[in-house]
Amino acid sequence: MIFKLFLSGRVVLPVALLVSSFGPAFALDMGEARHLLQRTGFGASPGEMVAVAPLTREEAVDRLLVGLDRPDLPVPPPFVALPRPNYWAKGWEDQDMVLQRVAERDQMQVAWIGHMITTQTPFAERMALFWHGHFVSRFDPGRVSAPFFDQVALFRREGHGNFRTLLADVLRDPMMLTSLDNVRNTKSHPNENLARELMELFTLGIGHYDQRDVTEVARALAGHGVDFDGGWTYRYSPEEADDGEKHVLGQVIAARSGDNTDRLVDILLAQPQTAELIAAKFYAAFVSIRPSPEASERLAVVLRDHDYDLKPFLRALLLSPEFWSPDHRGDLVKSPIDLVVGFCRTFGLMPDDAAVLVGYLDRLGQAPFMAPSVAGWREGKAWLNMKTLAYRQTVLSRLWDGIEVADRKPKPDDLAVRFSAQFITTPTRFKVKVNGVEVGTVDQTIGLNLQNQRRKSETAELKPMWETAIIPAEGLPLPVRSVEVIHASGDPDSQLFVNWVEVDGRRYPPQLGRWSPANATCADAPKGMFYCDVGLAFDIVPFDPRQAVIDDLRADHNSHIEYTTARLALPALPHPRQSLEESLALLSVMAADGVESRETVASQWLLGRELTDRGGADRASGSNDGQRPASAQPVSMPMQPAVGAAADEGGAVLADRIRTMTLDPQYNLK
Repeated sequence: MIFKLFLSGRVVLPVALLVSSFGPAFALDMGEARHLLQRTGFGASPGEMVAVAPLTREEAVDRLLVGLDRPDLPVPPPFVALPRPNYWAKGWEDQDMVLQRVAERDQMQVAWIGHMITTQTPFAERMALFWHGHFVSRFDPGRVSAPFFDQVALFRREGHGNFRTLLADVLRDPMMLTSLDNVRNTKSHPNENLARELMELFTLGIGHYDQRDVTEVARALAGHGVDFDGGWTYRYSPEEADDGEKHVLGQVIAARSGDNTDRLVDILLAQPQTAELIAAKFYAAFVSIRPSPEASERLAVVLRDHDYDLKPFLRALLLSPEFWSPDHRGDLVKSPIDLVVGFCRTFGLMPDDAAVLVGYLDRLGQAPFMAPSVAGWREGKAWLNMKTLAYRQTVLSRLWDGIEVADRKPKPDDLAVRFSAQFITTPTRFKVKVNGVEVGTVDQTIGLNLQNQRRKSETAELKPMWETAIIPAEGLPLPVRSVEVIHASGDPDSQLFVNWVEVDGRRYPPQLGRWSPANATCADAPKGMFYCDVGLAFDIVPFDPRQAVIDDLRADHNSHIEYTTARLALPALPHPRQSLEESLALLSVMAADGVESRETVASQWLLGRELTDRGGADRASGSNDGQRPASAQPVSMPMQPAVGAAADEGGAVLADRIRTMTLDPQYNLK
C-alpha cells in the first residue's frame, strides 16, 4: 500500500511524527483513507490521509463519531446576536428591508461556507449539511434570517444523537415552523403544509399515508408557531391548538392532551417506513446513488433496534461492506459544496473573501439556505450536465487562480488592497498613494483575459478570484491617514475592482471611499468598480469592527463588489492548513522508493484511479498557454519561491498535472 513508503524514514514534514504509529497490515491504505475522508467530510489532503492511515476501519470510524460530540463551532455574523425583530412587521416588503434581509442571508452563507473550509471537525458539518437538505427550510419567500443560524446549530448539536429527539425539536424549530407555514396553522384556520411534508419528505415517504392522515397531523400541529414580537422564538398557543381527539395512521392522540408533538413523533417512528426512508437516504448520501434495498433494510433494522439512536446507525453504515466496497468508489457525484469546499480543504486554499465562493455555488446550483424546493436539492447525476460541467471547470480554474496568489498574507501593520481585474488587450495596473505619497504600482497577476475567455467559450458570469497587493509597513508614511487606489491602465477595456483596503487589520470597503476626481467620466459607477483611470480615496479612521459588519447590512448590493460581506473575515486557523507545496512534497515522499510514480500517486489521491493517459495529461497540462498575460507581481509583494517538491522543475510539472487532474470529469465523483 502507498503509506508503507513512509517507513523509509525519509519524511521531512511534521506529519512524519505520525509515521511511527503506523499499525499492522490491516491499517487503511491510501484509497481507503481517501474514500472515508471524502465521504464523511469535504475533500482529503495528503496530511489528512496520513493522519488516519495508521488506523483500522473501526478505529477511524470511531474517531469520526467521537468528533461529532465536540464539533468546532462557527463564529456567527454579529447581527445574529442582536435581538430578533418581527420579520413580518409593517414594511417588511419594502425594498430597503428586503435588501437588508438578503444581506443577512449573505453573511450567514459566507460564515457557514467559511466554517466548512476551516473546521477541524468536517464530519460534523457534513452531518449538518445532510440534515439541512433533509429538513429543508428556505430563505424565500419569508426572508427570515437569524433563525437559520439556530437551525443549523440544532443540526450540528443533535444530528448525530437520537432521531426521535431531533425530529421533535425540528417540529418546534422557529425556522421550520416559519418556512412551512405552521405559524398560520390554527384550530380555526388549518394549514397542512408542514403536516404533508413531515410525512412525505421527513419520515414515511409517498404512498404510506392518506389525506385523512394529513388532516389529522395538521390538527395535531395546530398552535405550534412563533412569537413574532418576542424574538421570533418558538411559542405553543393552547388557544390556537386543536384539543380534540386525532387519529393518525390508525393510532389515537387523546383529546385534551396538550402539546401533541412527542406523541405524534412516536406514532411516525413506530412505522417501519420511517427507518427505511432515513436509512435509504443516508445510503444514497454516503454509499452509492444505486439503491440497495437489502442494505437499506439492514440499516433500518439497526436504527429501529436502537430506538433511533443515530450513533450505532452511523457506525453500522460506515463499517458496512457496501461502504467499503471498491465497486462503490466514485459512485457518488460531488455536490457543488463538495466540489468547492473540498477543493479548498484539499489544496489549502483559505480565501479572505468567502463570498466569491458563495457566488460560485449559486451558479452551480447549491447556495446554503436557497434550496429550490422543500424537497431540497436533487442529488446524484442531477448535478451534472453539459452546462454544469462547463461551469464546474470554470470554477475550478478560478480556484486555481486563487491558489496562485494564496501566499499573499499581510502582516498586521502592512497595507493591503484586495482587488480583481479583467481586460481585453492591456493588463490592469493601478497605483497606491498613502497620505498623498505614491507607495506602489501594482500589476494584476490573475484576473480575466476576456479575449481568451471568449475563444474558449467560458462563461463571463463567474467573476474572477480576488488577489491581494501588499505594501510592507516599512514603506508607508506614518501614521496612515488616507489611502487612494488609482486605476492607471490607460485603457477603458482594462477594468479594476477593489473589494477593500486594509490598514492596521481593519478593512475599509469601497462604500466608505469617494471617487477622485468626483467628475471623472466613470464616477457614476458603483464605488470600487473602475471603468476609467480614476482614484478611490479612503479616509483612514478607526471603527468598531463588529459594529461595522452590522452597518454593512445596509450597504448597496452589487454582483461584483461584496459591500455587505467584505468585512466578515474568516477566523484564523489554530494550525496552518497544508499548502499545495507541502502536499507535493508529501506525494514525492510517497513515491520516493520508485514503486509508484508521483503522477500515479497524485492520480490516486485526486481521481481515485491509476494514471492511464500520461501523454494525454501532458498535452492537457499545456492547454492554458497564453491564458494569462506576462505581468509583474505587485511590487509590494513578490511571489514567494516554491518549496519542497515544487521547487524543482519536476515539482512544477507535477503541479501542472495536478491542476489538469482536477479538470478531469472524474474529479466530480467521489
